[in-house]
Amino acid sequence: MRIVLALGLGVTAVFATLLALAQQAPPSRNVDDYVLVGLARVSLGSGVHVLSGNVGVNAAGSGPRQGLPGNRGTLFVSHDGTFDLTNGAAPVADTVRLSNHVTVGDVYANNFSAAQGASFHFPPFHFALFGSGRTLFAAPPELPPFTCAGSPFGAFVLPSGPTSLRPGAYGSLFAKSDVDIELAPGTYRFENIKLGTRSTLLAAGPVTVNVCGDLRLSNAVRIGFKNERSAKDFALNVAGQRVAFGRDDEVTAIVRAPNAHLRLGALQRLRGQFVADAVSSGPRVEVTCDTGSKHCSPVTTTTIPRSSTTTTTPATSTTTLPGVTAQVAEICGNCLDDDRDGLTDFEDPACCSDRQLFPMTVDTGRIRPHGSRSLLRLKSLLAAAGLSDVNPLRQDVFLQIRAERGGEVFCAKVPASRFIVKRPGVFSFRDRQHRVGSARGIDRLTVRIANNGIVRFRALARNAAFTSPRNGQLSVTVSFRNPLEAEGGNRCSTAQSLRTNRRGALRAP
Repeated sequence: MRIVLALGLGVTAVFATLLALAQQAPPSRNVDDYVLVGLARVSLGSGVHVLSGNVGVNAAGSGPRQGLPGNRGTLFVSHDGTFDLTNGAAPVADTVRLSNHVTVGDVYANNFSAAQGASFHFPPFHFALFGSGRTLFAAPPELPPFTCAGSPFGAFVLPSGPTSLRPGAYGSLFAKSDVDIELAPGTYRFENIKLGTRSTLLAAGPVTVNVCGDLRLSNAVRIGFKNERSAKDFALNVAGQRVAFGRDDEVTAIVRAPNAHLRLGALQRLRGQFVADAVSSGPRVEVTCDTGSKHCSPVTTTTIPRSSTTTTTPATSTTTLPGVTAQVAEICGNCLDDDRDGLTDFEDPACCSDRQLFPMTVDTGRIRPHGSRSLLRLKSLLAAAGLSDVNPLRQDVFLQIRAERGGEVFCAKVPASRFIVKRPGVFSFRDRQHRVGSARGIDRLTVRIANNGIVRFRALARNAAFTSPRNGQLSVTVSFRNPLEAEGGNRCSTAQSLRTNRRGALRAP
């Protein structure tokens, strides 16, 4: 019978003997059962959460540095990493090294070490590698054939706003900040792709995107689909040697870059499969396998919210593509009034219907403007009942402030990945150095869910990025949204008729 152990530093001689005697149960050799594959090595940052699918290294280690983090044949998991036991996620490599307080289930390794507080099923599975090349897979994942010889279009630059592309061969694609690109179903080829901050690359149906060079994503970039689809319908093949993701990106795709070092930034949500020569990640990356394999957890939705797009045609030289505004529906979670009805995101019934909306009681409300910034303190009762099913660890939390006349004043988003549990029912976010741009200057935010169903909320921002109108009325809305679920799962609480004085300050009650 297998048991779970918490080990100290190093591997003792007794433990090495037990490894040799362990049951020879081989790991899966089906690449579709893997969410992350490093052909040479994988190094995962602190707090990484593998929700489903194995993480594997194809090559075996050799030489005097064998087994060191970041070296050939090694899968290293930094402190506080988690592999979801219920979905069978497992590390698979010739050498597996677990840092402090890593939690996994089965471990497949020929050489293994675990630091203090690491938990895993004992003993790890020893397995045989294939052939003289000593590899995990008999045939490693490769790029599908595509040509990179010539293009009818030169490089082009996309400005902020919506753009639509049709299948075909393009030059290098450079998107500035806040660019929304829609891809019609079909096959595309680009020389290089670079997407600016908060840009999106969304497909309207199954697509294959072949990149001859490098792929680079800035912060808060979204790649996936306009509507609900599986990640296996978005094939992203990169032939270059560099694939770099920024901070707080969300990618839903099958990404294959066997020649590249795939660098994953912090606070990312990745769904599908990601293959590269080497994989390294920042902290608190969440990965979910979505290849169609039975080993991967099923996908219910991969909708990624951003504004709609219009049709344009790429230029034949380096240029900017024009866009034409289209009539669009309200898209929840992008802090934009997409349908131009005067209501943004969760103020709009399209994002929070009457049955999803709860009345808020403001216990303490303070706004003190200073220049283009404001001090904000808010303490409120979101709901006395009916709202206790919210979960900031799974749902992004939004704080919106709207003026009765003049539109949206403040819209901030705190990603679910940035919350921690201080104690049961208490979820906390802290960002004194304001590294989370979407939080718009919020220093602290707390959600408390009591056992009796009461939900309370607190927020503090000493330099929030807004200023309130003078002698006006404000409404406040706090919302919870999981971007991987339909909008029917949204929950919102709102307070109306908070009046500012002649200086724009608020004091309530």
